Amino acid sequence: MIEISLAVAAAEKAFKLIKYGVDKSKEIHEMQGTIAAFYDAKDQVTEAKAQSENSSAANKMFAKDSVESYALQAVLAEERTKKLEAQLKRMFQDKGKTALYSQMMRVRQLERSRRLQAAKAAAKRKKRIADLTFVLVITAVGVGAIALMIGFVVTKIS
Repeated sequence: MIEISLAVAAAEKAFKLIKYGVDKSKEIHEMQGTIAAFYDAKDQVTEAKAQSENSSAANKMFAKDSVESYALQAVLAEERTKKLEAQLKRMFQDKGKTALYSQMMRVRQLERSRRLQAAKAAAKRKKRIADLTFVLVITAVGVGAIALMIGFVVTKIS
């Protein structure tokens, strides 16, 4: 599982590199990798929170941190990354790249939707395969039981 604090630290580091690049008058396209690293780290914060929320109750019972400690860490991490993203948006605007930022956000929304649909389709396929496997196993057991009964009856008659 991804540590929330590590993801926030990665987002902050990427943000500092972006800010340094802006201060040195670098163009947005020159910082593409660093901007991508920031958003990757931001997504890791969200992913870590989701993984923790979806982990089993047994894992939560034996977690090293209290529920309150985790909740505080998750909320602060989200707040911090939102503030950094707002500052990044302002940097785009200051560079005269508001349209580029808006387009990036539209593409991001479309890509999130596409990935969600792909994940749902994969889960549906996985469930269908599991259901089919279950039916095949039950059918094989049933056919085997019938064959055993017929074999038993035939041996008794003979």
